[in-house]
Amino acid sequence: MRIDNVNTNRLQHFHPSLIRTLHLAILVTLLTLALCVWLAMPLLSGIVDKARQTSTVELPALTRSRHDARSVELLYGYINALYWVEDPFIARKNRLQAQVLIHGFEFPPDSALAATSNRLLVQIQGLSQLRQEQSDTLTALHKISAELSQPLTAAPQAFAGNDAWFELQLALSRFAGIGSELTIKGHDWHTLAHDTERLSARLHDWAPRTPTVAALLGQQQALLQQQLTQLNRLTELASQADQLHAEALQHQLHLAELLNSGAALRAQQLADAVENDARQVRHYTLILLAVFALASSLILFLLNYFIFRPIMNINRALRLAIKGEECSRQAPRTLFHELNTICASVRQYGSMTHKLQLANQELKRLSQQDGLTGLANRHYFDAQLASEHARACRYGHSLCLILFDLDHFKRINDRYGHLVGDECLRRFANTLQQFSQRSGDLAARYGGEEFALILPNMTLPQAQALAERIRAQTEALPLEHDGEAIRLTLSGGLVHTDHTRLYSEQELLLQADQALYCAKQQGRNHIETTAWTPTERSPQLGGSTAS
Repeated sequence: MRIDNVNTNRLQHFHPSLIRTLHLAILVTLLTLALCVWLAMPLLSGIVDKARQTSTVELPALTRSRHDARSVELLYGYINALYWVEDPFIARKNRLQAQVLIHGFEFPPDSALAATSNRLLVQIQGLSQLRQEQSDTLTALHKISAELSQPLTAAPQAFAGNDAWFELQLALSRFAGIGSELTIKGHDWHTLAHDTERLSARLHDWAPRTPTVAALLGQQQALLQQQLTQLNRLTELASQADQLHAEALQHQLHLAELLNSGAALRAQQLADAVENDARQVRHYTLILLAVFALASSLILFLLNYFIFRPIMNINRALRLAIKGEECSRQAPRTLFHELNTICASVRQYGSMTHKLQLANQELKRLSQQDGLTGLANRHYFDAQLASEHARACRYGHSLCLILFDLDHFKRINDRYGHLVGDECLRRFANTLQQFSQRSGDLAARYGGEEFALILPNMTLPQAQALAERIRAQTEALPLEHDGEAIRLTLSGGLVHTDHTRLYSEQELLLQADQALYCAKQQGRNHIETTAWTPTERSPQLGGSTAS
């Protein structure tokens, strides 16, 4: 039994250093990691070989595939540019760039990629030839339109005033102008050919026909037939170009799909190889991971029990100390010496903080309280008046302020002494405190024998009745000195408003002080009222008196 007690005491006094314990744990972890690395070295060597093979063989192939895919994407732009652009220089430039891209592909000769790229090259060359032929045909059409634009100057004078003849000349000129502005794209060649046929038929049916007019009209009709031939040719070429453009885009899309599928196949092969290596690594490391997981769980449990939980207790005690609350129960001692030292420091800090906050609360109370009467002092009154004024402005309720002044108080001091005067002040302060029990009410000593009362959210009749009760109860105070009764009266100035946001707290104080002055001028022992109306800025005076 004695040996067991000795062992128990030794365990209770065993407090190893946290730093040394952490160093030992780190050393054990490093040894475990070294063992894992030593066992995994053969597998790592195999992975390095596979990575070298990937970098030297697979990655260049993937890079070439990506480069070819970007080239195929550029082909899409070159094909569209060759189809839409009318400038022969730009069209030739795009054709040459497309040919360079296609010749730059390094596809196997017998592969589908090579066959598709060759067909695409043939289609690009054919589209370029069609565009050139369209340009030549359009040039010839422009020449015919220029000849059509020549006016019929050799017309006989007999038709000089003929409106039909003038309209015919105007139609030929307008049609020639349209023909001179034609471009390869953006026109309906079939509609233009139909309009040409109609105009040619109109020339054929013209009457009367003199030899001179017939020669002129025959010349214009021949030009229209040539223009019709060119328009029909342009219609046929446009149809062939549209078909060839669609086939070229289809082969470009097919080439892009072949490239993407080839890259995806190589990526899948690379992923399969990596998966096989990973499967081998997994078989060898499962046991090591299980051992490491078991050791990690044990370490986490020990850390939580011997370090984290004590730290949380210390943190909880520290928060209580910051709030100024004393811990009802001391934190239990921990295993490590450093944590025990921190616990002791936190307990001392908590006790000192609690005492300091109590002292600060007492100092704050004394700084806000008048030492003689126990009411709020002038500094606290000013702060509370501003606060209640802001609250009344925010919520729209009324605010009332009353200033009291003890009548002829200097005579009481001179006749009975300052001790009696102080007692009168305390008795009046107790009376004033009885009438300021609501939330937000504040009775304060304003200075000397002057006092103030803040009454938020109170109607004017209620405030007047309260002020009159204070006046009457003050006059009825049983004060005496050496058997001689002392009559204590007061004068008051009351200001009340239901629209607080229209006036500042300084204006309230000024009006209350002016009302107090009026009460003194009217014989004292009187409450003078000042009430602001919402439609007038100037206050309205009125009050009740008492003898």
